[in-house]
Amino acid sequence: MTLLAAEPSLLFAEFSQRAIELGIPCWCCDHDGEIIGHTHGSELAGTLAQSDRFRAGLKAAVRDPGDPHAAKFFTDRRFLQQADSSAIIVALVLSSDSTERATVAEFCLEAGQRQVAEGLLAPSIPRDREQVDQIISVLKHYHRDLCSAADDRRLSDQFTRQLSQSYEVMNVLFRMGRCLNSSSDADAVTKNVCDELARVLPFSWVAIWFRDGDQVLPELAGRLTASGVLPCAPELLIEHARRLCGRPASQPWTHILLRDKNELASLAHAEVLAEAISRGRINVGVLLAGNKQGDDQDVSSEETQLLNAAANFISVFHENMARFADLRGQFIGTIHCLSAAIDAKDPYTCGHSDRVALLASKMAAAMGMDRETVEQYRIAGLLHDVGKIGVPESALCKMGRLTDDEFAQIKRHPEIGYKILHDIPAMEQILPGVLHHHERWDGHGYPKALPGDKIPMIGRCLALADTFDAMSSNRSYRKAMGRDVVLAEIKRTAGSQFDPKLAEVFLSLDFHDFEASLAT
Repeated sequence: MTLLAAEPSLLFAEFSQRAIELGIPCWCCDHDGEIIGHTHGSELAGTLAQSDRFRAGLKAAVRDPGDPHAAKFFTDRRFLQQADSSAIIVALVLSSDSTERATVAEFCLEAGQRQVAEGLLAPSIPRDREQVDQIISVLKHYHRDLCSAADDRRLSDQFTRQLSQSYEVMNVLFRMGRCLNSSSDADAVTKNVCDELARVLPFSWVAIWFRDGDQVLPELAGRLTASGVLPCAPELLIEHARRLCGRPASQPWTHILLRDKNELASLAHAEVLAEAISRGRINVGVLLAGNKQGDDQDVSSEETQLLNAAANFISVFHENMARFADLRGQFIGTIHCLSAAIDAKDPYTCGHSDRVALLASKMAAAMGMDRETVEQYRIAGLLHDVGKIGVPESALCKMGRLTDDEFAQIKRHPEIGYKILHDIPAMEQILPGVLHHHERWDGHGYPKALPGDKIPMIGRCLALADTFDAMSSNRSYRKAMGRDVVLAEIKRTAGSQFDPKLAEVFLSLDFHDFEASLAT
């Protein structure tokens, strides 16, 4: 009998297959000597597994090879040790010694298998001790080869898992980077980062929180974005995130929050991974992940590195978006100053550009356009009359009816505005609105007399908004019309002056904010 340290399942199946070919029964035992498997196809192996004395001797041999009880039969007690072994293979190599065979036969009789016992006592091919030792040596060599192959498979599987994990991490970072570079929607970006991290990391939840303050993008300030099941109420998580974020940026940041040292980790009943989101030397937010799943619930260095990389990505994105927002604020401020200067040329049109911008953006939103396009319509409304800078005030502010020459001068303002803005890259999308906001659906407008669908949509929207505000406000040549009268006129001229489908959208708008703007 020989005992070999091994792994269960696959290794035992391979070993027992070779043992069957040699006519040698074998068993797989745990480290207490309990049989957990035997060679199927070997009648002797199954019979001995039913013998109480055999199982008792096997347990003794496994636990203590020097045990006298084991020494009665388990005379070969050489082990092939393996540090990470989880089972032991026991192989029975019988010699032709009559005493040895008689002992095994007794075990078979105890198990009620007389025929098997008689087969053991029948004359057999002589097998002396030297031959037994040679067979055992072969089995041990074969076992070592199997163990080595199993180790190689484990290393290969481990390398494959690490390679797959590294690829997945790089893929996640690539997708996050692409999203950060291609999107200006801060809400969508932070949600995407949370979802991507939750998908690749073995955590129950991932969350991003930004504090309030001038250094934080308005659309992110005070916002909590999360994926997965949070360990507590959002308000409580925000409170803990605020404490973390409130630390000075110069103070060392603790990446892994431990249950016995941090309230949030204690609340989650698990380690929490925390990474600062910074802008310059100020912590503007925090990226959190917690309640790791799986057998190993300790946070690994790879998980820490990935979360750190994600926090750095978000920090760079936030910094770029904040700078862009500052520049955009300056840009919009300049546009407001310009539109106010235009409106100031004629006291009767004060606030006209702001109201046209409001109506144009409301129409764009009502048609389901994205936020960026809605903003383009608003800017186009603010600048649609910028060309009036080039129109003499004698014609622009004249009381009463205009002469043909004066009207011709005023009709030039769309083209003048187009030329003023043409060389500004940021104005490219709004130029069609500036140039075509006086076109008519029937083709009798100016400056290009475009008909129907050939008029850019932004031009059609501005035409409606411009006319509606003109009729709704006092002018030098008439008083403001009533709301019912204005809406009736829009409905009457739909299909001639205005796009009929767009007129339907316009007539469905809520004009409360327009009324408030008109009253100021």
